[in-house]
Amino acid sequence: MRVIFLATLPPQSSTILGRTLPLANELQRHGHQVQIITLGEQQKEKYNVPIICAGPSFRNSSKKPSKFSLIGRYFRGKNGLISALHTQNPDIVVLVKPHPQNYAAVKNLDIPVVLDTDDDEVYASRLSFLEQKFMQKTENDSANKSKLILCCSQFLEEKYSTLFPNKQVEFIPNGISKIKTEKNINLREKFSITTDDQIMLYIGALAISSGHRIDLVLSAWKEIIKENPTLHLVIAGDGIDEQKIRKQAAGLPESDRIHFLGRFDNEMSQNLALQANMLIDPIDNSQVSRAKSSSRALLGLITGVPVVSGNIGIRKNILPYKVQNWALYDTQDINSMTNSIKYSLTKVASEQFKKEAEDAWKQWTWEQIGAKFNSLLENISQ
Repeated sequence: MRVIFLATLPPQSSTILGRTLPLANELQRHGHQVQIITLGEQQKEKYNVPIICAGPSFRNSSKKPSKFSLIGRYFRGKNGLISALHTQNPDIVVLVKPHPQNYAAVKNLDIPVVLDTDDDEVYASRLSFLEQKFMQKTENDSANKSKLILCCSQFLEEKYSTLFPNKQVEFIPNGISKIKTEKNINLREKFSITTDDQIMLYIGALAISSGHRIDLVLSAWKEIIKENPTLHLVIAGDGIDEQKIRKQAAGLPESDRIHFLGRFDNEMSQNLALQANMLIDPIDNSQVSRAKSSSRALLGLITGVPVVSGNIGIRKNILPYKVQNWALYDTQDINSMTNSIKYSLTKVASEQFKKEAEDAWKQWTWEQIGAKFNSLLENISQ
């Protein structure tokens, strides 16, 4: 079976690295031919699954293009995807998110199309009212075109099952696997953090509108450090709101204990997490947050490092029940988040989380999730 993953996101985006590539790897491991076609700059790094960049990405996170530039990039990207797809001879196309550019490339295909969703797209980006309407139409068209709809969260599974009752909708969560790599950055050495000091680590995109609410942690920073005067916050990642977050951090007390690592090699995630005393997965009560998976909750599970997150969505399924009373905070009460962070930094919390997480991560391995994914695609190809 030959499968093409058709995306619009740059190869280094969190969706491609954290979901598309692992799913593609699993198909390849089951003996299928797999390729990813997307937009952005062609990467020098070689992946297990070949990635072709067929045109420019719609947006450049470093600066906002003019409207004329956006229109030009949109059509060059769309035409590039159409051209690249037509040179292939796939048995199945997996649509990575219901985006206008990749939907345009599959709308007239007569082979099975699978829609893979990991966001509530209408609300996950900064879109105007008219843009939201256009995105909603694209989402509906993509779902109607698809023979199978895959969802990373129960929220999305319920949404698509309700809106498209005649479609096959399946829950395919993001997974995680043990990574053995020598690639690493010594956080204490890089940021001059002593062995007696504690580290709270945020690892992920700096994109507030997408539900990554590191700004909430910064808003509570003054209260957090009252009982934790030796705590350091390390923020690993980049994104569209990086400068806004840096400016917020610079105005806080003890701002010299807030450190920005920037972009890092994704293989380092588990090594970085193991250097921290706790991981923070800050979210709010929005529809965007309910729809998402949580790579940070999974990272805490596989490393045994306590993770604090909001009490909504898939996190209630990922984190062990016995730690949820302190690891999951009330998303409508910032004081609840502050208290959860303070408790997670205690020795009692650390030991309890490690004990409860020891085997819990095994139900979230890519091997298990990939087996179901592979079976679903083989069934619809027949």
